[in-house]
Amino acid sequence: MAEGIGVKPPQIHGIHETLAALRALDKNAARRVNAAINKAAGEVRDVAKGLVDPQGLSGWQRQLPGGTKGNRRRGYNPAEVASGIKLKRKRPKKNGPVVQSAITISNTTAAGAIWEVAGRKSDGKTPAGMAMVKAIRQRGGAASRTVWAAADQTDMGHVHDVIVEQVSIARKQVQAMIDRA
Repeated sequence: MAEGIGVKPPQIHGIHETLAALRALDKNAARRVNAAINKAAGEVRDVAKGLVDPQGLSGWQRQLPGGTKGNRRRGYNPAEVASGIKLKRKRPKKNGPVVQSAITISNTTAAGAIWEVAGRKSDGKTPAGMAMVKAIRQRGGAASRTVWAAADQTDMGHVHDVIVEQVSIARKQVQAMIDRA
């Protein structure tokens, strides 16, 4: 062991560094840790999917003609909106003293994103925009109607605890493998 000759073994810190090291040493252990983290965060995603409005607004159901396939508005499809609520894992970003999260749940469809945040920053700038924000608020309440509402309804402390526990398990496994080397 390196400790016997006065050299400290390397230390691993952080979610991504720990999981990358574990993946390099034992892919099956990394899969188990990732599955536990995804299951815990997936509970919030599943609640958000259940909060998707089944109808949207009047007129959202129809598909608008014209344009190419990529830029044509496809209309509001609740199944598509629900399937567009995704769990994403990415490297955390440091912005001054604040570290942004490493796991996010986002509403990736246009209709879902509009439903989620319409009216958060303004009441609309045009008469049509004001009418849309008013109608969305009447049907869905204040902005943050699916993802953030799901976070409010879910025990986020449990999700946090599972992630911390799994990263701690992974860190111990990696450190044990490093110490044996």
